[in-house]
Amino acid sequence: MCQRSTSLALIVMLLTVVGIVLFLELILRLFPVNEGLRSMAVTENSPIFRYTPHRKSIWSKGWNFSIVNEVHTNNFGFISEIDYDPAAPGPLLAIVGDSYIEAAMVPHHETAPALLNKELVGKGRVYGFGASGSALSQYLAYAEYARDIFHPEALVVLVVGNDFDESLLRYKSVPGFHYFAEQASGELRLIRIDREVPPWREVFTRSSLAMYLAANLEIGHVFERVKELVQSSPSRAGRYVGNTSASANPIRIAESLRGVDAFINMLPVKAGLMPKKILLVIDAVRPDMYDPAARQDAESTYFGLMRRHFLAKASAAGFEVIDMETEFREDHTVTGRRYEYPTDTHWNNAGHEVFARAVQRSAVYRSFYAAAQ
Repeated sequence: MCQRSTSLALIVMLLTVVGIVLFLELILRLFPVNEGLRSMAVTENSPIFRYTPHRKSIWSKGWNFSIVNEVHTNNFGFISEIDYDPAAPGPLLAIVGDSYIEAAMVPHHETAPALLNKELVGKGRVYGFGASGSALSQYLAYAEYARDIFHPEALVVLVVGNDFDESLLRYKSVPGFHYFAEQASGELRLIRIDREVPPWREVFTRSSLAMYLAANLEIGHVFERVKELVQSSPSRAGRYVGNTSASANPIRIAESLRGVDAFINMLPVKAGLMPKKILLVIDAVRPDMYDPAARQDAESTYFGLMRRHFLAKASAAGFEVIDMETEFREDHTVTGRRYEYPTDTHWNNAGHEVFARAVQRSAVYRSFYAAAQ
């Protein structure tokens, strides 16, 4: 009798759990749950990180869907409303970056590549090559990919706060991306970590509940946040500046500086362009830049220190550089606008507008624009 009661209780419990899961699944299908971008395999035959081509999907942010956008993946697997054509007439400006250039949270017509394309009116082209999770090392891979397939006339690379240490294999090793790996000689070499598409992905991504947990709640990042809390100094534990940990650990700084040097040295060859044809843009320390005291304090954080080194190193190597902190502060003084979302640190449409305008004023763009006329 006791065994039968236990079995019945377990069955009731199981049916209750299944019922709750089905109920949540049905309810969430009524909401704009993030559907994911469906990245493809990265192998010897397909060596660059891209998404499944010709696909429309919903991108949303947070438990309450504070940002919702419909995104389109083009024929080459990049987020864009336009298909890319290697044989199209007119010069090409390639813009390389991470999720800021991917811009899944911004309506396409408000992104920097779209704004720049609008000015060219068919006389030239601007293609974006970016994916969330990319860093300096991956930018080299995208620059090489653009060089070999599309032969750009000029290149813009956008650098953000977490691009430095996350270029190094020691700090990050997500399959599908390229990283700097230290060799026995001490030299940093660019390597690729291949990625296969797991066979269960199609089933998993069809579930609104599964995608809500993975993409909207980002439950997979909980342990990373806990680890950073433990490893950071007490004064900066859990604090982020420029979308990366504020902790200016000397070892982290020293290794990141080597990554910057490797990137600067490799970029002209990977891009197939002289430094004068390459524009390097670095993001501002946001949101700290809006407050003078916070901005001053941020100068001694990891991103504050890395920004200064990157700008100096790139300029000394002959690249044109733009500091978006200068651009944003000038615009903010006039308009009072902010350049990120209340619930997301990525640029909003205003951020893309100011970035596009800064690119248009650059010598690299003016030379490209002249060739397009």
